[in-house]
Amino acid sequence: MNRSHNKIDTSNAFPFCESVYPNIFHTNPTPQFLSNKLDGKLIDVNEAWESFTGYKKEAAIGKSLQALNLIKFNDSDSIKEVLAGKELSNYHQVEITRKDGEITYGLATFQLITYGEITYVVSTILDISKLKKSENQLFIANNFSDRLLDCMHETMVILNADLTCIKVNKAYCELTGFEAKDIVGTKAPFPHWPTEQYDVIQEYVQKVIKGEFKRKQVILKKANGDRFESSIALTKITNHNNDIIGYFSIAVDISERLQYQNELEANARKSIQKKDAILKLVDLIGKDFNETLKEVTSISAQVMEVNGVRIWQFNADETAMKCLSAYNINEDKLKSDAVIYTKDYPNYFKKLYKYKSIRVDNAFESDLTIEFIEEYLKPLGISAVLDVFVKGSDGHFGVICFEHIGEPRKWTDEEEEFATMVGGIVSLVVENSERKKIEKKLILEKEFSEELIDSLLEGLAVVDLDKKIIRVNKTLCSMTGFTEEELIGDIFPYKYMPTEIHDRITFSGTRKEKNNTRQLTFMRKNGERFPVSLAFSSVKDRSGKTIAYFTTIIDITDKVKDEEALKEHVQIVLRRKEVISKLVSMVGLDYESTIYHIAKLSSEVLNADRITIWEFKENENQLANKIFYNVKEDVLGKEDLILPKTDFPKYFEAFDTNSILNIANTNNHPATKEYAKVFMSPPQITSRLDAVIHGREMRYGLISFERYGQDAVCSGEEESFVAAVANIIWLMVESKERKAAESELKNVNLNLQSVNTELKMLKKELEQENIYLREEIDLVFNYEEMVYGSRAFSQVLTEVEQVAGTNATVLLLGESGTGKELIARAIHNISERKNKPLIKVNCAAIPKELIESELFGHKKGSFTGAFKDKLGKFQLADGGTLFLDEIGELPLDMQPKLLRAIQEFEIEQIGGTVTQKVDIRIIAATNRDLEQEVKAKNFREDLFFRINVFPITIPPLRERIEDIPILIEHFVNKYTKLYNKKIKFISEKTKSSLQSYSWPGNVRELENLVERAVILSNNEKLAIPKFESSNEETLISATVISLDDVQRIHIKKILKQTNWKIDGPEGAAELLQMKSSTLRDRIKKLGVEKSV
Repeated sequence: MNRSHNKIDTSNAFPFCESVYPNIFHTNPTPQFLSNKLDGKLIDVNEAWESFTGYKKEAAIGKSLQALNLIKFNDSDSIKEVLAGKELSNYHQVEITRKDGEITYGLATFQLITYGEITYVVSTILDISKLKKSENQLFIANNFSDRLLDCMHETMVILNADLTCIKVNKAYCELTGFEAKDIVGTKAPFPHWPTEQYDVIQEYVQKVIKGEFKRKQVILKKANGDRFESSIALTKITNHNNDIIGYFSIAVDISERLQYQNELEANARKSIQKKDAILKLVDLIGKDFNETLKEVTSISAQVMEVNGVRIWQFNADETAMKCLSAYNINEDKLKSDAVIYTKDYPNYFKKLYKYKSIRVDNAFESDLTIEFIEEYLKPLGISAVLDVFVKGSDGHFGVICFEHIGEPRKWTDEEEEFATMVGGIVSLVVENSERKKIEKKLILEKEFSEELIDSLLEGLAVVDLDKKIIRVNKTLCSMTGFTEEELIGDIFPYKYMPTEIHDRITFSGTRKEKNNTRQLTFMRKNGERFPVSLAFSSVKDRSGKTIAYFTTIIDITDKVKDEEALKEHVQIVLRRKEVISKLVSMVGLDYESTIYHIAKLSSEVLNADRITIWEFKENENQLANKIFYNVKEDVLGKEDLILPKTDFPKYFEAFDTNSILNIANTNNHPATKEYAKVFMSPPQITSRLDAVIHGREMRYGLISFERYGQDAVCSGEEESFVAAVANIIWLMVESKERKAAESELKNVNLNLQSVNTELKMLKKELEQENIYLREEIDLVFNYEEMVYGSRAFSQVLTEVEQVAGTNATVLLLGESGTGKELIARAIHNISERKNKPLIKVNCAAIPKELIESELFGHKKGSFTGAFKDKLGKFQLADGGTLFLDEIGELPLDMQPKLLRAIQEFEIEQIGGTVTQKVDIRIIAATNRDLEQEVKAKNFREDLFFRINVFPITIPPLRERIEDIPILIEHFVNKYTKLYNKKIKFISEKTKSSLQSYSWPGNVRELENLVERAVILSNNEKLAIPKFESSNEETLISATVISLDDVQRIHIKKILKQTNWKIDGPEGAAELLQMKSSTLRDRIKKLGVEKSV
């Protein structure tokens, strides 16, 4: 078998198979395989091939190389020639893909062996993967070295051992301008060495050869002959035996770096100078203002290397600047207090306001400075300016100007920055100066505030946002008993807040409500509780942000007691009025039972223990005991007791000048001292209140209210009550006597028809007595200018009394003609404002365009027709009462202005600029339903709530028909005097018809009707047009309501209640508890008619 194509005889096939070849094949450490040339399938492989490829023999036998995808041939044509049976093949480099996918490399040889008729291919593969890897690494290294050299910014020159240049990099050529061919192959001196530097560079090279290594700064030469500063380094190149095989030299152009370094050093020196200047200027802040400005201008001029620095200050409206401080190297003609006006240099100041600084390198060519070249720059020789705004605490303070004299100067950014910093320092100096002024003012204000806070009569507590107390005043400490040290730092809830109110209070700082006042119970240090009124508010900074809260605290212990006393007093007044009304209603009833009720009710009101009624006898020289009432035993009795004036002259004389005797101590008072010894022990009477009962021509007697126990002086209200009771007793006596006289008159009339003359005289006397009685009744019934007797109108006057003494706003509600103006006048006349004017404004009678002027007044010329100043109704009513009649007619657009005037009690005249405070009491009246008007959007809801503080509803006349006879008498008296008529009688039918009429015009309609009737009447009988009359007459002055009148009024009220239904469930008959037929008879008899 030869290397190329060994022919093996088939007859020796067995010996071939049994020869040593298989042993050599399988034990060979080099990978081998045997394949059939015809189909390329593997016949055998050795162990080295298995290890090299990763395939097992069993898996590979019978498969071709292509099927295994094992070998990738790099020289495919040569291998194909071998496999085609041509001559000897060389080694071929192949790429082998192992079973595990790893790529490796080998050198493969292929031999053809023919055995018998079969040709085999024996292939041997030499593993060259490590060699291949080293080859790739070497290639990469060489490629990297070349690229690295070309990528280096430093110039690189490579020399061999005899210092011949063998290579240069791209940077060398770019820096020096030489090409590679100009230096490669040359020896020192090289082209880039300047002649003047030969010895220096050569000396450095020799030191490197001797083993020294360091950089050297030298001057090198470019191809164009230019020199440049360079830093060079020469380094040895050795092999693995440490033999020197060459050198490489690196050079760096440091000319720009040196220039930059020199500039940095200069800038550093300048920066240090500026820094020192800034620090020195900062140290000046807080010192004398003018001296500081001088130092600023001097120091900054030296640092900026300018000829002059000036500081200008704006006036208040920034229309002019005054030179406040100036520094000049050379004296100039400009005075230090010179003034320039901004309007003269519009372009300059426009840009200064916009950019806050101006930098002009050539002042003679700039549009900004052309305006003041001739006047300012040229005379002083200023060629360049750098100006910066200076801020003040509330805007611009002025300008600092840096002025350069000589050639134009290009200002740098650093110089502008320094100038801006100097401007900032000047701003701080200005602000510090202004702050000192403010601090002085604040110290004064703080001292004033401290004095003011401590002088407050109200307690004051200030808390921060964390609810901690930070300030209290002396009043709060005195009020609560806690010291300032105990309260400062206290956290909510505070020491003076008792535990029982903790769950009912919230921290006021977090509340957002319109009414920031509350009433609570606080606790003193000793545990005592006391009522307080709190008012909450907040402290805000200029931006409106809340920074603290404060509370003012008022001890209202006395106020609460006063309010309770006032409530008790009101109850007493109401009780007295109720008793008076009840007693008046008893006039004319049984005398004995009425006296008992008078005694019992009045004793309850006055808290008396014994009541005695005395009657004067013997020309008022004796007092006879008519009746006495013992409260404790509830016994009404009579006692035959006579008090002669001769025994007790001082007691009798006391009533010669007084109608009321109010004695606190009966044992010591001169009038009752002798009296007390005889009649007041036992039991011990300590105080008494006596009132004279006046008769027609002389005094009737006395009524005495006596008390046991401690001494006590009765109040003025109690005296008035006793006087009213005395009058009622006289009315009772008069009524009793009058009834007796009437009874006697009737008997005489029945028996003695002939004595007609005497009867007329008696009748006249009775009329006069009745007039007198009515006058006495008026003392009880009438109130101010009003005529009434009904309970409904009495309740109105009770409400008038309750509200009159306050300043509360009153709203009078009622139909037209019910007397709203009289009620308003009554409220004013019994109020504390009665000595001041009552001003009336009819809102419905004033034109819409004039109502504001009418209410608030106007200034001359404020509108067309305003020829002179005019005071408004609010100003005229100052100190008194303003009555706004028909307020429901007020135009909607005028209502907010009225609301503000009522709410704030301040007005501003039309055309005026000054707000004027007024002290008025508002009474409003309307015949409209304002709640419905609010819903209909015709009346403002807030105005309604503001005037509806104390509403009083005045009943219409149809709801107080018992007052009609009294009113008729009043109007008849009024107009008979006016028209000189004598009218005394009225038909019962007419009277009944008047009481049945619905009176849509109320009292005003009744008055007009009576006035017309008086005019039309020609005799003593009042004939009222359109009202039925009859022959049955009654005295107009006989206004005591008869039983028929009472029945008529009551039946008519029930019929109105049932809508005139008589029969059936809830009919009038059922409610009156009578038969329907009986009721109809009564209606017919009493003349009850349905109102028109």
